[in-house]
Amino acid sequence: MKKLEQEATSYYQTEQFQKALVLYERLDSLKPGDAEIPYRIGVCKFNLQHRRESLPYFQRAQNQGYSFLDLNYYLGRISHLNHQFDEAINYYKSYQISLSDTLTAKTKVKDRLPVEEYIEMCQIGKELVKDTLTLEVKNMGPGINSSYPDIVPLTSADGSTLVFTSRRASTTGGKIDIQDNHYYEDIYISYKDSLGKWRTPVDLVSLNTELHDACIGISPDGHKLFLYRSHIGKVRSGSIMVSTLEGNHWSEPILLDESFNNINWEPGATIAIAADEKTIFFSSDRLGGFGGSDIYGVRMDASGKWGQPYNLGRKINSEFDEKPTYLSIDNKTLFFSSNGHKSMGGFDILTSVYDDVNKEWSTPENAGYPINTADDEDNFIWSADGTKGYFSSSRPDSYGESDIYVINRPHPTSNLALVKGTVLDEETGKPVSATISVVNNNNQEKIGFYNSNSLTGQYTLALPHGTNYGITVEANGYMFHSENINIDTKNPFFEITKNIKLESLKAGNSIVLNNMFFDFNKSELKKESKSELERLVTFLKEHPELKIELSGHTDNVGKAKYNKKLSEKRATAVLKYLAEKGIGKRRMVAKGYGSTMPISTNENERGRQLNRRTEMKILDNDMVVLNRYQDIQINYAIQNQAHLNNPPVKEVQSGDVPTKSSPAVGSVLKPKVHFTYNSYQALTEYSTQKVMEVVKMMKEYPKMKIKICAYADPIGSSTYNQQLSEKRAQTIMNFMIKEGIEKDRLTIESLGEQKGVIQSNDKKENLVNRRVEFIVIGE
Repeated sequence: MKKLEQEATSYYQTEQFQKALVLYERLDSLKPGDAEIPYRIGVCKFNLQHRRESLPYFQRAQNQGYSFLDLNYYLGRISHLNHQFDEAINYYKSYQISLSDTLTAKTKVKDRLPVEEYIEMCQIGKELVKDTLTLEVKNMGPGINSSYPDIVPLTSADGSTLVFTSRRASTTGGKIDIQDNHYYEDIYISYKDSLGKWRTPVDLVSLNTELHDACIGISPDGHKLFLYRSHIGKVRSGSIMVSTLEGNHWSEPILLDESFNNINWEPGATIAIAADEKTIFFSSDRLGGFGGSDIYGVRMDASGKWGQPYNLGRKINSEFDEKPTYLSIDNKTLFFSSNGHKSMGGFDILTSVYDDVNKEWSTPENAGYPINTADDEDNFIWSADGTKGYFSSSRPDSYGESDIYVINRPHPTSNLALVKGTVLDEETGKPVSATISVVNNNNQEKIGFYNSNSLTGQYTLALPHGTNYGITVEANGYMFHSENINIDTKNPFFEITKNIKLESLKAGNSIVLNNMFFDFNKSELKKESKSELERLVTFLKEHPELKIELSGHTDNVGKAKYNKKLSEKRATAVLKYLAEKGIGKRRMVAKGYGSTMPISTNENERGRQLNRRTEMKILDNDMVVLNRYQDIQINYAIQNQAHLNNPPVKEVQSGDVPTKSSPAVGSVLKPKVHFTYNSYQALTEYSTQKVMEVVKMMKEYPKMKIKICAYADPIGSSTYNQQLSEKRAQTIMNFMIKEGIEKDRLTIESLGEQKGVIQSNDKKENLVNRRVEFIVIGE
């Protein structure tokens, strides 16, 4: 028994509480009258986060006459956690008197604030409980929670998807983090069924590894997941990564940026992400802060690079610890957890509002009881409509150490609109994977970029009230689609359903330019039209093969002759703008149709509004020039000579009469392929034609082998661009294999932003850098 006591004491004094607990529980049955044993069992359980379970052991020690000075401290802490604030204050004061305000070294320093702080927290707790909020807080139940820590709930804007982090025994690899004796974090996901009930969570196998994998943020549409992944051999150091939902599969995570590599991490930490994903708030204990962990912000610049982190200042950061949890859709309200700002105990949820005029955050306010308790509350987020709040907490009804809870409010409170629907092919009705950009038409500010699901075509946008929005939907091989949504209502949350059908790039197809604005009876373009005009410029530069008609239309109010003339002037104004931006006039024609081609009734204002419009129609999509990039004047042959370290290369075009068994090694094939900005999955109609030319040539020369060299533009991080170019090369390779080219005749090389043709941060100019070239490498 003596050896057992010595071993237990050794573990206890070195704070290996789990190992010590096992031995002390054995000793408790062997020496039931020893009052120090239940005391030490209580200490072990308390420090292993089983705090309420430790109370009976401390009470046993007290009843058996145990008088160690720390006993009053622990009884005070447990009374505090149970909201017995007056009783806790008495224990704390007794502890102060006995210990002369000195804390012993036998309790973990990080878990023992000065007793004066705890007494102040009890006073705050009494006031907050007195002003209890009228809302319901419920444990999400055993369907979501387990007997292990379940933390960091994240939901999509439409409330149909829940992602969270858990430290269950089923963790990938089944290993335990020896630093806290818990299983490594894994990411889980649950979806609502048709009755609004959460399905059983499943492990996101494609994202989880044998070390820490934790969800930390989700895009409003639920299609992009931000996660933390620890490094092998450095479980408290890792990287912030991002994964994209492609159909029903989450892609392999990629590094968000080099500046988010090798960061310190504590399990359960989160980040707060702006709706446009260009501002991130995170927690760090780096030098220069105000206390323990401070909240920092970092912004993405116009070139796609992340800037230097900046501290949010003393109003937000205390001398203790702060962690960001959620940023409202309008980027005005920051939710964060803190154990230093008027907390009623442990970490509390607080809010701060950003003042656009003074450019500063307001003094934080406690979210109140029963959101906050005397224990830890963390990872708080609101649903888009404001009816539900999700957070993690440890409470008497928890199934494990920390569970996920939900706040239910009876009515929507957020001033935003949820725009959702599907993106489909007009002809086939099949779902389309599209990029959706949202712009504030009033000031041309880019609000955010979203994606429709490639499997279902579904999309979701969360838009704050009080703004005139321009929405553009784009996909490879289609004309873009624009919508104008003017949300000027001050009413609470509401939903808008907009199902969008995309027209292919075929002659005769047309689109309405819904974000072209003119004053009444005028033909001058309003400034709110700029984003739509620039989108049209980009589209026509990306598709130089297109010839178009710009047409103006009116309702039937007024004289027909006048309406026809006005509509023609408006169409001409759009043509003039495009010409000034470099679009050849020979590719465009402007026509005014007046009221002769209505698309709705003229019997009411809504119908007349739809009839007052500007359209673009494809007249011809035949490519006249051989070189896709002729208007940019690039000599690709010269561009690639240095790269290959071979003799001067010869451009070879499909259909050339063979003069030998195959083109010379080092030859650059004439066809070039391009990708639109940030895309890799689909080819444009023209690029498909170019790849087929290469396929034809390889069938003419059945022994020829080629290298597919893919490039990206310099916008964004070099790591991301390298990965993007590899995906582009793989897309081309897969296409060629499907067309009958043997895999062993193809190799790929991803060159990222290397060997750029031009140096620019302009997406339109960078078309020439987003290219794939084909180089002969042998027979």
